[in-house]
Amino acid sequence: MAINYIDNDYTINLNSKTLNQGRESSKITYSISSSISSSQQISSSTLNFATQSVNTYTEDTDESGEAYVFFGKSVFIVNSRKILIGAPNKNHTGYTAGGDVGSVFEFVRTDDVYDADGSEWVQTAEISASDMATMKPGTHVMHFGGTLAASGSYMIAGAPERSGPSGSYVGTCGAVYVFNSSSSGYVQEAFFQPIITSSTRFGQVLTMDSQSNRFVVGIPYREEAYIYNSSSAGWSQERILTSSLSYSSAKYGSSVALSGSYLAVGAPASTAPGSISSAGSVVLYKSSSVGGWSEIGQISSSAPSTFGFYGRSISMFSEKRIVVGEEFGEISGNSTGSVEILGFDDSGNKALIQTIVNPRANNLGRFGRYVSAYENGEYIAVSRPVSTDSGGSDSSSDEGHRAVFVYKSGSGGTWSLSNTLTRDTSLATYYSGIGKWIYTLDGGFTSVSKWDSKLHIKDGLVLHGIDGAPDSNFRDLDNTGLYNYGFGEFRTWRTYVSSSTVTVTSSVDTTISSSSPGDFVPFRFHSPGPMNIRGQSASKSYKTFLGEQKS
Repeated sequence: MAINYIDNDYTINLNSKTLNQGRESSKITYSISSSISSSQQISSSTLNFATQSVNTYTEDTDESGEAYVFFGKSVFIVNSRKILIGAPNKNHTGYTAGGDVGSVFEFVRTDDVYDADGSEWVQTAEISASDMATMKPGTHVMHFGGTLAASGSYMIAGAPERSGPSGSYVGTCGAVYVFNSSSSGYVQEAFFQPIITSSTRFGQVLTMDSQSNRFVVGIPYREEAYIYNSSSAGWSQERILTSSLSYSSAKYGSSVALSGSYLAVGAPASTAPGSISSAGSVVLYKSSSVGGWSEIGQISSSAPSTFGFYGRSISMFSEKRIVVGEEFGEISGNSTGSVEILGFDDSGNKALIQTIVNPRANNLGRFGRYVSAYENGEYIAVSRPVSTDSGGSDSSSDEGHRAVFVYKSGSGGTWSLSNTLTRDTSLATYYSGIGKWIYTLDGGFTSVSKWDSKLHIKDGLVLHGIDGAPDSNFRDLDNTGLYNYGFGEFRTWRTYVSSSTVTVTSSVDTTISSSSPGDFVPFRFHSPGPMNIRGQSASKSYKTFLGEQKS
């Protein structure tokens, strides 16, 4: 038997062996078995809002006289990796008398980067007002960062306790600061204080639109809303809206939501049709041009109740849809709070899509006090910030019934509960070992007197400010001990993709058998495989095929 190599093919010549055996021709029977192995299968699953993190601002040197900073009174998600947190009562060196000046803190998340206490959110900037020297001497009250809004590189910070200009120092006029951020930091671009009247608290309610470079300031003490926009000439006032509601103490401006050319302004203390006191309402506007805002309608609860406070919180998203919180909505006769999701047309007509009620019956936890929605409406977050069923004192160390509820849109055009988020207190070491959410009530169940924005959902992230949380190890960097004060904290719940790799080994035994007459059988090397007849290394072995013709 001889093996010949001709034009990249091998043949086995059996002629000589046949003749030696006294036969005229040969019959060839051959078979080959081979084993093939494969490995690595990657599977992944998305876990929505499943990983919880906590942090607070970094301790500084002038905190000996610090108390109740209310870090977390306002929060805003810039994107999935950058958030802003307001601390409106924070001291600043040189202005500690009175001391409620305030700051805004930027935190950034980078994969596999953690701060000294293990938080994935690392403080990267502290932003403060550039005009602290002009505050009223001996008082130094501003509450900078009491409210926040942002879009792109812009950040808007409200300072509702800011006094008027030097000379008069009219108290609590309020002001708004506009900053632009870049790789070199935050630069103040504009300052607005249009009303020099005591107790105006301009800047107490804010919203900003990602589409039109506009922001809106609600002024519930004056029943007004101010609209500002940006052009090549800078930021300027575009329009002042005033309440057209028949009830003069509607607290118009308590909430504002802006999406493109549509604006919603909440008036939670307004009287609803049927003379239902403080049932609440929302006023809708449309803009046809810069400054050309016109009222298109007023909407109220589908089941209005006395002191229901419909419109206490609102969030607008695409396709002319809006989420409205009604923290004492009496669905089925229980003052448990509710949320309406609705659409509207250009004539202001309301189309109710869905009502979501408090998952806990007979609970006065103010379900719907804060609402927030994705811009496309995919997810909606609703808070229930009070721990007790009675809705009274919120100083209990027990987490109680406080929670954030996340609802996801479905194929049927409605939303269903996706997550119930509660705070994991084991993530931090607190003063006295206790951590609280602490919600500042509005002076009872029959008044609207507190404004803040502690909840935001965006880009796979839920952010909740907990401005009354006690001091914790996340702030105490020099290990000098914790203070018995409510410095505050924030919590995030983040969506992430869990991936796993599984190695799978499979064996395939293939047998090729044939019998044929003849003297020559093609024997061809084809592709890398387990068989080796040329003495090569295993990495250069070849699969072999008998009887295969050359291609």
